[in-house]
Amino acid sequence: MTVVRGVSLSAISVIISHAACMTAVCMLWDGNNWGKNSLIGVIVVAITMMLLLLSALRTCPATQTTDPSLLQVAHLLNIPKNQPFTITNLLKFKKGGKDEYLKYARWAEGLMKDYGIGRSTDIHDIKFTLIGEPLKEFDEMFMVSYPSIEAAKKYGAVTEADPAMVEHRRAGLEYCKLLVSYPTRASF
Repeated sequence: MTVVRGVSLSAISVIISHAACMTAVCMLWDGNNWGKNSLIGVIVVAITMMLLLLSALRTCPATQTTDPSLLQVAHLLNIPKNQPFTITNLLKFKKGGKDEYLKYARWAEGLMKDYGIGRSTDIHDIKFTLIGEPLKEFDEMFMVSYPSIEAAKKYGAVTEADPAMVEHRRAGLEYCKLLVSYPTRASF
């Protein structure tokens, strides 16, 4: 994916095509006269372009972080008490940061085993995207399954007790995306 100032070219092309369509609609609406209605149309196009650009910027990696927002934590804490769930971790490492992250990952995996908190899959290098927008901005992915939100809270409490280890995570990651999912059936 080609990126210009943090926005993918595909996002920019969507913004431009939307603006062109809106301009055409406004010109037809005003009968090709650039009068009062066209001015309103141009304002609508400008606002639409700004909203689309803000949407593109909000989803680009440059605006991502390594920690959840308060709203995201609230969503996590609202998971039903006995609901098992999985967090898929998509990771982008800082240059030379993979070793720092692995210090954290080995420590965290040991905690999960010692406390019976959850289980993780193998770590996978992301090679290519088969369907959809390429995920070239991420280096690796893995999944962690938790039996309940209570287990995840326990894990969070234990990790907060050792902020130095959590700092290895932050020192290694440029940014990440964590996706929460619930099991819906055993298989297809």
